[in-house]
Amino acid sequence: LPETGNLAFLGPPEGAGFNLAIADINAAGRVLGAPVRAEGGDSGDTSTDTATQTVARLLQAGVNAIVGAASSGVSQTVIDTITGAGVMQISPANTSDIFTTYNDNGLYFRTAPPDMLQARALSQAAYQSHKRTLPGPLEALDWDQYQSIQYRQDHALWADQPGRYQAK
Repeated sequence: LPETGNLAFLGPPEGAGFNLAIADINAAGRVLGAPVRAEGGDSGDTSTDTATQTVARLLQAGVNAIVGAASSGVSQTVIDTITGAGVMQISPANTSDIFTTYNDNGLYFRTAPPDMLQARALSQAAYQSHKRTLPGPLEALDWDQYQSIQYRQDHALWADQPGRYQAK
């Protein structure tokens, strides 16, 4: 998941979901009796080879699955290495249509629908203007103020617990 690069803002919330899933799996009895553990790593963005380096380290560590990348472009740079090693890749955000029929040995999964499916669904719905239902303090923000809203790690649920990402 991204910790650096232009999608770094996605890392904390995606990572929080990742940690919650691990906690739920382990609380529900683990996988084949063994606890699931996270081995963190940065997927960066397409301007670097951060993901390639992270994937090499994770495969060397013997992981069974890699969660990420958030970027379809980054996933395209590492999918062959991951699935070619017999390791599952799961992306929480890849929407590129290329993955729909990609030769991945049945080892690539994503939780976001592909762009074409989203486009098809949107084309079937007539546009309806949304009611503004923002809370008062948010309603008063101008665009620059709204854009400056940041994730606050110190306010995260489980902030005092071990783990790479936290949630609130």
